[in-house]
Amino acid sequence: YNIFKCFVFDTQLHNTSETYHLCDGSWYKVDEDYVTKLHTFLDLYYEDQNLPDYNHKTEGHYNVAVAQQDSTFICLDTTDVRPPGQTGIEPCDLYKISGDRAALFHVKVSTRSSGLSHLFNQGINSIELIKLEPTVKQKFIALIKGKLAGRNETSHLAPIHSESYKIVYVIISRKDKNKKSDNLPLFSRISLRRSIKSLILMNVKPVFCFVKNTAAKQPA
Repeated sequence: YNIFKCFVFDTQLHNTSETYHLCDGSWYKVDEDYVTKLHTFLDLYYEDQNLPDYNHKTEGHYNVAVAQQDSTFICLDTTDVRPPGQTGIEPCDLYKISGDRAALFHVKVSTRSSGLSHLFNQGINSIELIKLEPTVKQKFIALIKGKLAGRNETSHLAPIHSESYKIVYVIISRKDKNKKSDNLPLFSRISLRRSIKSLILMNVKPVFCFVKNTAAKQPA
């Protein structure tokens, strides 16, 4: 790839209401009103999860560490709930009870568009299968039971039985989390909005948050 195709850049020309977005070597013109509407919509779904900073070699190491430090979390990273004949499906990276909902946390290091698209799709695909495929739901329940190690099964499984779910997109970045959705590239904001609307249609509560990346030599 030449360097021009590696740039992702947003800018606004002086005294105009249009934003220009550079992605994969192509320029896109976006009306500022549309960008404002994106910002307003997405920030309604930002929810700080009070997760620890990321200072680990990989996402997997981070997920394990979170569950070890906070017993309300169960690490399900690299687990599989695939239905017969399909490729591997990871239900989520971390699981916990949030109020009266079963919260499925999906974690991604970086705010690069390609990685975020995978993150948002993973959240939709896994919960859709859990809700629609009885065999997937049973595998999901069995995984949680196996990780509880004597902890109260009823409280951890009740929201699953009542179909009360929450998806939490955890984005690990060096950027200021107070900027919320403005930290994301334009196309990622569009993808996140689409994901949020899809989850709402499934009666799933969607939220996203940022975690501070303090690790050395990690992507922003």
